[in-house]
Amino acid sequence: MRFGGCNLRCPGWGYGELPDGTTVRGCDTVFAVYPQWKDSWEKVTPNELIQRIRSEAEPHRHLCITGGEPLMQPRKEINAVMEHLVFRNYSVDLFTNGSRSLEPYPWHQHPNVTVVMDFKLPGSGEFGSFNFDNLQWLQEKDAVKFVVKDRHDFETAVDLLNADHFGKLLRSQIFFGPVWGALELEQLAEWISREVPFARLNIQTHKIIWDPEARRT
Repeated sequence: MRFGGCNLRCPGWGYGELPDGTTVRGCDTVFAVYPQWKDSWEKVTPNELIQRIRSEAEPHRHLCITGGEPLMQPRKEINAVMEHLVFRNYSVDLFTNGSRSLEPYPWHQHPNVTVVMDFKLPGSGEFGSFNFDNLQWLQEKDAVKFVVKDRHDFETAVDLLNADHFGKLLRSQIFFGPVWGALELEQLAEWISREVPFARLNIQTHKIIWDPEARRT
C-alpha cells in the first residue's frame, strides 16, 4: 500500500520526471513524492481503504505500507486503518523515512507491526533529518535502514553505530542497502561482512525481478 506525498526529496539519489516531462532530483519513486503527481493519486476514505485491503489482501494478511511517507497522512485516519488491521491480526511492515515521530502511533508497538526506519546518510542529500527521539520507540522487531551511496556514506553509518548516543540506545535490527545504480551489491556485502557483521544486507528485490525503470503502483 503506497501513499503519496513525502516531506523529503533525497536529491542525491538520482533523477525522475514530473508529469510535464521536467526532470527533478529525487528518489526512485518521484511519482509518489512530488505533489505535481497528486492528480494520479487516488483519494479514499479509511473505510474504503480497509474494505479494499480486506478484499485484496486476505487470506494472506500481510501488508507492506510505504510511500512517499505514510506518516504524513492525517493521523486520525491512518490510526483508524492500522488499528483495524492489527485487531484483525494482519502483519504489517511500515517503511518510514525517520523524520517523523512514532509516538502518536501506538499501533507501531504491536508485535505484528515491524517498523523499517531510514536513517538518511549524506549521499541522500537529507542528512540531519532523522528524529533521534524515535530510538526510544524502536524495538528488537524493528529495523533501522541505511541506504548507502558510497564509501563515505558507509563510514558515516558505522561511526554512528559506534557512537554512544546512538549505538547504545538502539535495540533494533540494522539493514544496509545500496543506492540503485550507484553502489554494487557485492561491494556493500564485502564492507558489511568485514566491518559490521551483525548487520543485514537489504536488497530491492522488485528491481531484480522486474524492470527497475518500471513504475509499479
